[in-house]
Amino acid sequence: MDKQQLMHHIFAANREMVDRGITFINEADQEEFVSYSQLYERSLCLLQDLRNYGVQAGHELLLQIQDNRLFLEVFWACILGRIIAVPVTVATNDETKLKACKVWDKLNTPHFIGSEATMDGLASFAEEHPECGPSVDVMKGRFIDTASLKGESSAVLIEAEPDDIAFIQFSSGSTGDPKGVVLTHSNVMANVSAMQKIWDLDAGGRVLSWMPLTHDMGLIAMHLLHAYTQSSQFIMRTKLFILNPLLWIEKANKHRVNMLYSPNFGYKYFLAFYDQEHDYGWDLSGLSCLCNGAEPISTEISERFMEQLAKYNLPQTAMRPAYGLAEGTVGVCFTRQNEPFKYVAVDRRFLRVGETIRLLQRGEPSSLLYVDVGGPIESCEVMIADEQGSPLPKSTVGYILIKGPSVTRGYYNEPEAAERLADEWLNTADIGFMLDGRLVVVGRAKDILFVNGQNVFSHDIERVAEEVDGVELWNVAACGTKGKLADTEEVCLFLLYRGKNLEPFCELASRVKQHIHRKMGIFIDHVIPVKSIPKTTSGKIQRYKLGEQYTSGQFDSLIRDMESIKSKQAAFENTEQLLLRLCQDLLGRELGIHDHFNESGGNSLILTQLSDELEKWHGCNVSVPDLYKYPTIAKLTAFIDRGGSLSLPSVSMDEAYFNKEGSQVVSAFEAELDSETCSVLQAMADDAKTDLKPVLLSGFLYLLKLASGEDTVHVQVAVEENQFRSLTIDFAAVDSLETLIELVAMKLEARHGDGDESDYTAKDLDRIQQSEELRILPLFVIHADAASSQGQWLEVFDLVIELAEYDEQVEVLCDFNSRKLKEHKIKELFTQYMLLLADIVENSDKVSV
Repeated sequence: MDKQQLMHHIFAANREMVDRGITFINEADQEEFVSYSQLYERSLCLLQDLRNYGVQAGHELLLQIQDNRLFLEVFWACILGRIIAVPVTVATNDETKLKACKVWDKLNTPHFIGSEATMDGLASFAEEHPECGPSVDVMKGRFIDTASLKGESSAVLIEAEPDDIAFIQFSSGSTGDPKGVVLTHSNVMANVSAMQKIWDLDAGGRVLSWMPLTHDMGLIAMHLLHAYTQSSQFIMRTKLFILNPLLWIEKANKHRVNMLYSPNFGYKYFLAFYDQEHDYGWDLSGLSCLCNGAEPISTEISERFMEQLAKYNLPQTAMRPAYGLAEGTVGVCFTRQNEPFKYVAVDRRFLRVGETIRLLQRGEPSSLLYVDVGGPIESCEVMIADEQGSPLPKSTVGYILIKGPSVTRGYYNEPEAAERLADEWLNTADIGFMLDGRLVVVGRAKDILFVNGQNVFSHDIERVAEEVDGVELWNVAACGTKGKLADTEEVCLFLLYRGKNLEPFCELASRVKQHIHRKMGIFIDHVIPVKSIPKTTSGKIQRYKLGEQYTSGQFDSLIRDMESIKSKQAAFENTEQLLLRLCQDLLGRELGIHDHFNESGGNSLILTQLSDELEKWHGCNVSVPDLYKYPTIAKLTAFIDRGGSLSLPSVSMDEAYFNKEGSQVVSAFEAELDSETCSVLQAMADDAKTDLKPVLLSGFLYLLKLASGEDTVHVQVAVEENQFRSLTIDFAAVDSLETLIELVAMKLEARHGDGDESDYTAKDLDRIQQSEELRILPLFVIHADAASSQGQWLEVFDLVIELAEYDEQVEVLCDFNSRKLKEHKIKELFTQYMLLLADIVENSDKVSV
């Protein structure tokens, strides 16, 4: 590998490989393996097709290809023919279409390859945006329809030079002025060689990524690096990950993958859908590297991902934070294999350029956590400098500068755009500091927002907002701020508004949110009216000032007033009207009451947002799984009108009770109380003027108090044939067994609504939410006719105690959820229950389980 100096040398080394290559994961049950040999041969054939269309060495080819396999085949055809590949996100909405036009205008002798539908979409876009018309007209004359590619004859490879441009990476996200990072063969080969060395990668690797191939992490860090190391690659469609993030780890388990690639968003998004109570049966013991980069890395998310997957044998040194950017090809700083995950806690008040950091303990007031991303790789040097480019001492905050063989020579056709200083240092416009020779990144100096795994520029959001009637040009500011909750970033949009009545502004804010989501696919957390937009003397918006005002709480009262207005408006809507409005806000279009959410663009992100909005404005607890269970407005309306999700209080139990190994064979026990024991217990019931069952329930409640260590204990009780009651006992108010029995009897006899207990029926069982981690939902059945299948009960309740009376004796049945709870621990608990009852009447020798 060390002798490879040009990108096509990678292919030359792999051209005979038929047992290794790329598995394209197109659907959950649809995979396609393409060997490196097949990819090489197919790319040479497509190179001939490109030449037949007039694409020559040195020409640029704008890639607008959705299919991952075809994308790589065409990309490598460019490399083999000295054609400059220009991969850009496929133009599917107005912003990406505008970006494609602006990128096109920066090229010299460009050609365009994509589907006919993509070209038609750009043509329609040009009709509505005449300024793009000339560019699109030229595109049409240089358009290559992917459907016309034959691949019937093979072309001859053209040898490149190390300083030849291999491809151009245009700035991620759509910008008003996208810049193309020039990457030469020597840039790429220096970077992949350095990454291979720092991670000591070999041909035995098996790697998986869901990142788009138009992103440098997906194309270079994943594909090119592991083509260089001759590893087996697994590339999942990005949309497939968004629809089902759990499939990502499912496929890693299935294919025995040892490396994953994802930005922080991916790990957080996975955790939002991961069920800790469910046993997925994974074995992640071979997963030694989780590359985490491309956006700010959360300490808490990284730790939570590692902790929650530890039960599947995920090595706790697997998380590999990294830092890079397109100007450095992709990789700049990496953490080495088997290093522990590291972070620093610093004082948030001392993070300006030129200030020395102040280290704190985690959790101290004013502390912020930042992840250690490792030291520089050998192809890139790193320096921390001030605004003038002068070096700063260690532990001092400053601009991150880079130079070396893998650093770009500049932006395509914009030689003055790169912020280069003396000695070829390039200013990344990122802020950070060095600590013990390792880099810690504080944030972006530029106004980039990170939304759902993608980079979004503030001025793009502002430009789209200005398209809405009522929004003044140049009087809009978008910025990202740290959210009220941990590990969250909120996107705020500030609009100049001179009116005093907030109701018209609330209507404008709603239209702006809908428009931005429809055009850009992102959600704005808050649209806030301001009396002025702060700007510099040169007219540049000072977004950071608005962000600081928001973080300090200066807009809290205003936001509450707007939420009050919105809440009052919602009060006049019935459930169906509310859902219709919310879905229109989130989807950017009207939805029929029988339209399926998923089929109407309601992906997991939107359903999560809908769940949050329903809780906020309707006061109804509707989980994301509920939205999959009731996937239309009509079905969801009926569910909400029944009360939505039903959250019942649960009981905390020691971790030793919980099963991490799946289902057991035994899931039920039974015991018998003889007539003598029952007679004594009945006498206690008579004294309390109740019957036997409240006495037995009292014993069970006391048992749970002992097992949980909590003074307040909750039990669900089947009190009638189809009637249930949530019963809560505060043992701080109980001074004797007699008092407990009397209190339980009173709560059971209370009419619905008289006490603090909540009643529900068998029809509500499907509404009950699952108990949290290390907590159980117990059911005590005291009514003989409360018949239900064990399966139905155990889908909801974790532990079921059922009583059956006959011949002056009582049979006690114990069923439990063996997927969640350990058999021997429940048997131990049940035995303690029987001994507890027997101990009351001093007949413990007559009890057996």
